[in-house]
Amino acid sequence: MPFCSTPARRAIALCCAVGTFGAAGLASAAPSATLAPSDDTYASAVQAQRNFGAAKRLVVARGPNSFAFLRFALGSAPAAGFHATLRIYPLTSSPKGLRVRRATGTGWAERTLIFGALPATDHQAMVRTGALRARRWKEVDVTRLVDDSGVLSLALATSGRQRIVLASREAGAQAPRLVVRNPAGTANVAPSASEPQAATAGPGPAPADSPASQPAPVPPPVPPGPALGPQPTPDKPCGVTSTPPAWQHVVWIVMENHSYGQVMNNAQTPFTTSLAQKCGSATNMSAEARPSLPNYIAMTSGGTQGIADNNPPSSHPLNVPNIFQLTGGNWLSPQESMPSNCAQNSSGSYAVKHNPAAYYTNIRTECMSLNVPMSDPVDVSKKFTLITPNMCNSTHDCDVATGDRWLSKYITQILGSAAYRSGTTALFLTWDEGSGDQHIATLVVSPSTVPGTNNGTAYNHYSMLRATEEMLGLSPLIGQAAGAASMRAGFNL
Repeated sequence: MPFCSTPARRAIALCCAVGTFGAAGLASAAPSATLAPSDDTYASAVQAQRNFGAAKRLVVARGPNSFAFLRFALGSAPAAGFHATLRIYPLTSSPKGLRVRRATGTGWAERTLIFGALPATDHQAMVRTGALRARRWKEVDVTRLVDDSGVLSLALATSGRQRIVLASREAGAQAPRLVVRNPAGTANVAPSASEPQAATAGPGPAPADSPASQPAPVPPPVPPGPALGPQPTPDKPCGVTSTPPAWQHVVWIVMENHSYGQVMNNAQTPFTTSLAQKCGSATNMSAEARPSLPNYIAMTSGGTQGIADNNPPSSHPLNVPNIFQLTGGNWLSPQESMPSNCAQNSSGSYAVKHNPAAYYTNIRTECMSLNVPMSDPVDVSKKFTLITPNMCNSTHDCDVATGDRWLSKYITQILGSAAYRSGTTALFLTWDEGSGDQHIATLVVSPSTVPGTNNGTAYNHYSMLRATEEMLGLSPLIGQAAGAASMRAGFNL
């Protein structure tokens, strides 16, 4: 069936389910930038219910149909004179190349997209790549496909009969890129925080129908360039834009066993109090249960799963949906003082009861590489990051002044990181449970949160989970998150 025909036209899309970035967006403010896709995948009629989001290749074919999808977060509507160039790395040659269409902007996620449930493309908004040569970069002017949404969503189909294979973002150095340029800028500038890391090897051997393998040309180095519009900083982490961006990263930090009044406006917690004034505070937030473990399970799976103790994973092997699973492997959970990856038992000042990733059997393989001892500086480059301090620094065994000093060090690091300075990262600082009552402190830090926000809505950890899922485009809303009050509107997320 031709790509542009019905129902194929209704069956293809790429999207971003988030708002634009306002004046701080790349498309309107930055002289230029090189962007990696926030998501890419393909869908095949042969395996209509299979998701290919983790594949290192994008396959495009006709008879049976296979379509590829890319999404780039521009952050705002383009300024006059804006220009966008798509760079793709074919692994096969094609004399006719690809048709590239603009796609709709809702209902899509890299790790859930399947051929049997795809939205529509814009039949009128299309460009052609022309001939493709295997293992040679191809540049395509896609400026006319950019709309005012702050997101460039593309659907790729073959122009001929040949099967075309491209490197995906999981391929590393050969990942697709988008070079965006405003009139005053130049093409080679510092990459965004989502720029892929260079791989030590390409995306693998060429498929059987490709020409003989040739050395992969490396794109020219990208020298430092100007800042990408107004950026959040450690001194001004919030309120630098009035419109929420296309979120790329959400970070949680979970502290221990203190109620709201013990943490907020306390002379021993000057950093925490100051951060709330600079950003936002949920003044009516509640924990779910006692003791610690059921709260960690609740906030990551949408329910306590019947747990009412702090026993190790051997007592509670959980095969239930969880936020780590929904990211499709794009998560990290650094645990301070953990002796080894995904440690299943407490040791020293590491407490496994504060490490929910270790309990989910359906992510155990990922846990062995993504649930790691905390580094300094802490890594927040993944889509979702959950950070837990050790038993002292979390204020479980030590006073709130100790925890405040720890937060001052590591949150300041995070606010100065490339991920946060890109304007696409939000941070939630919460406590697992209270001491005496269950009224806990929770701070929301993001470039779009209005400084000094004090929101009295009745929130809980399920509210935080729901907001995070919505911000990152994760679905479905799991457990009690589906019925919880989302924190997005209250903190302009």
